[in-house]
Amino acid sequence: MISQELWVLCAFGATGSAVIAVRFAKLGYGWREQTASALLLLVWKLWRLPGRRALSPYVLWGSGWMVMVGLWWLALLPASTLGALHVVFIGGFALLTVGIGTRVVVAHGRHPMADEPRTLTPLVVATVAVALLARLGAEWAPAKALPMLGASGAVWVLGWLLWALRAVPRMARVRPAPAPPA
Repeated sequence: MISQELWVLCAFGATGSAVIAVRFAKLGYGWREQTASALLLLVWKLWRLPGRRALSPYVLWGSGWMVMVGLWWLALLPASTLGALHVVFIGGFALLTVGIGTRVVVAHGRHPMADEPRTLTPLVVATVAVALLARLGAEWAPAKALPMLGASGAVWVLGWLLWALRAVPRMARVRPAPAPPA
């Protein structure tokens, strides 16, 4: 369990890093990374594999790693800010969103956990990865940036459509609540 003092320290760290980054980018980014790393390692416990061997837990675990890698990249190479932030947002937060979204659809719809892999498929995760790689490719090959950005956006939309095609029917079919004990 994380102490309240550590939470307060991390909150001040995150706020302080944003303020400092306005004037001293590298120092602020480094401070942000240290704060995020503490939370990701101590709260998410990224140093260990997920307990359940299924795609959804690995997507959530991987999203934490992507956030941490992107923030480290930003701190160590602030000249490539855009690429680093795309790792954080596309690789980290998009995976986090689709992972949590899947859990919400399954849990709030009272569907069995076995429905998670029917909602979040490897193909959906692959589209997020391809969208990220295409977006990074646009940074690394400026002459081909426009087609790469278009491909990234198209694959991104395709991934969310594929997810929605499996999630929306489950949202429409919420299972009845169990009967209260007699």
